[in-house]
Amino acid sequence: MNYPMVKRLILKDWYLMRGAIAGYLLAGALGLYLLTVGSEAAFTAGCILLITVLIAVGMHLAMVTVVVERSEHTLPFVMSLPISPAEYTAAKILANVLIFLVPWAALFSGAIAIISILVDVPDGLIPFVTVVLLEIFPRIASSWPWRSSANPRTGPLAPPSSATSASRHFSTTSPTCPGWRPLTPVRRRSG
Repeated sequence: MNYPMVKRLILKDWYLMRGAIAGYLLAGALGLYLLTVGSEAAFTAGCILLITVLIAVGMHLAMVTVVVERSEHTLPFVMSLPISPAEYTAAKILANVLIFLVPWAALFSGAIAIISILVDVPDGLIPFVTVVLLEIFPRIASSWPWRSSANPRTGPLAPPSSATSASRHFSTTSPTCPGWRPLTPVRRRSG
């Protein structure tokens, strides 16, 4: 494995995401602040903001580090570097996991600290917050568009390229609605 090149690709993703991560950390800090305000509405808004920030970080990571790289046609250049598709995939997985761990760990530890310190908030929320935030991490990581095999022409993490793959995904009939039929994609006439 070409460890120096994998390290450079991870650092490149960190560099590209630095502003977004700072923004997400600020939004998370606002959510943590709302937990301390004292009203029930602010506490609820803070909890919702924390979960929303973590979900947004995970989805934004996948879009920027994987999908945008393909849509801006920088993937062919990256694949021309002296790395294999497996090394590229390893770099993307490690970069996304490590970048996601920064706001996740900060918000997790901040939420636990605030719940422990505040007198008005029952300590019984600590197990609940722990379970919820520990559940978010594998759910977000499993939603990133990983591919099991690498194709050198399209890249190992390529998103579906046509509407037919999405229509195949939704082509089952619903057992609760017997008359339901899937929508068929509209095909445009060429010429």
